[in-house]
Amino acid sequence: VLVGLSRDDLIGLYEYYMVKRAPGRKVYDSIMLNAKDVCPYCGGIGRPRNMDHFLPKKKYPQFSVLPLNLVPSCRDCNMEGKGSGHSNLPGEGIIHPYLDADQFFYDHWIYAEIVFSDDEPTLVEYSADPPSGWSDDDRARAFSHFDKFDIAARYSREAGPRAEVYMDQIRSVMLDAGINQDEAKSVILPSSLKNCFSVNHWERVLIEALVSSDLP
Repeated sequence: VLVGLSRDDLIGLYEYYMVKRAPGRKVYDSIMLNAKDVCPYCGGIGRPRNMDHFLPKKKYPQFSVLPLNLVPSCRDCNMEGKGSGHSNLPGEGIIHPYLDADQFFYDHWIYAEIVFSDDEPTLVEYSADPPSGWSDDDRARAFSHFDKFDIAARYSREAGPRAEVYMDQIRSVMLDAGINQDEAKSVILPSSLKNCFSVNHWERVLIEALVSSDLP
């Protein structure tokens, strides 16, 4: 692969001299710490416990210890979502959480709809809808990322119980202060919105859905 180094040599360089031994282990630990206990693939649903090779080391061993190719990830994203596969087709890849175009992180493309039920817990359904101004390949890649990491189901599991909490708080404020629903939402929700930094964070999207919904 490189002068004097085979694929096995380069993979071993990562597995033995970066994961297990100094001084490479210091680089490994630094990358993990910089994730701040937030998996960048799923937006913090999981906590990083594995190091993912964005370009799989078996296929691209020359990047086995390249820091820009190493992404801290939770087990679900690393083992069940991304796995060891990688597509070279423009519309089938996933989003690189550190190096990709700004639009993936600053444009709103994940949305939620709240389904209310008298008999069942509140359901929050998430969907992807990238802006029409994006290229066809970028839109396809956003859908691919959303599907491969099972974002809809994982966000929904987090959002359902949180939606119930917010709705209970809104109803309590309405009752105690004698104000209408919109006024109660303005008391409860904006302060929470400020704590969600990403425009596509599951909780921020949930709050926006609550703002635009008529609560039962």
